[in-house]
Amino acid sequence: MGNPSFILFSIAQDKELLSTARCCISYPICAVRTDFQKWGKSVLE
Repeated sequence: MGNPSFILFSIAQDKELLSTARCCISYPICAVRTDFQKWGKSVLE
């Protein structure tokens, strides 16, 4: 149960779960980047 490689393999087997996980990881980064650009523009104006 606590074997990380087994868990990673199980996640890799589930493509839908993997894409969802990737979305959860990448989306906050994109959101922060967008907010930062908006903030940068408002500061420059």
